[in-house]
Amino acid sequence: MKLKFLVFFFFLTLVSCITIPVQVSLSDPPDQKQPLPLTVFIERVSLPSGINSVQTKEDNLTLAVIEYARKANYFQRVSYVSYKEPSDKNYKIFNISCSSFEEIRKPHPAYFPLAILTFTIYIWAGGAIATDSASYDCDLTVKNPNNKVLFRNVKKLLNTRDVNLYSKYYVFPSGIEDRTEVISSLIDSYYNAHRFILKHSNGDKNK
Repeated sequence: MKLKFLVFFFFLTLVSCITIPVQVSLSDPPDQKQPLPLTVFIERVSLPSGINSVQTKEDNLTLAVIEYARKANYFQRVSYVSYKEPSDKNYKIFNISCSSFEEIRKPHPAYFPLAILTFTIYIWAGGAIATDSASYDCDLTVKNPNNKVLFRNVKKLLNTRDVNLYSKYYVFPSGIEDRTEVISSLIDSYYNAHRFILKHSNGDKNK
């Protein structure tokens, strides 16, 4: 019985000490915008070079960003920059570069002592087993066809959440909400700024 307890406890300890692989999926946008009369081409998203299979992750994240922008209806047209035609005029180029893009899981400080003192009752009662930490630091640069920078914004997000045995992300950890918040905040910032300019420029013309 004692051996089974130790094996079980050791297994839970190992599970809570995993390194979370970088994921790049995004949630669906919560609502649709009134599209701006713009064509936007998105360049390949840049991620930190230390990430495993970084080129594949960059490709997949780029596709996810394009799909997110299309579903959110930010602009009349959104596409990958390679699909730009010579006939395309007055478009904008989006470049997203991330210097930090990671999630780390560490054992919760209370996990080990309380699990022992309570003979694992702490675990089954929903006590915190691990802490997931997310760190994202990404910037958006918007350029015109002549590569002149028109807009730039930075979004940093540091978030921690405790995980217990019943948490939805305990077995399959995912910071999809954090990733989506970072990407959506960057695109929102340009969308709102450009919409403000259009609104006031149209107002001046009507005076």
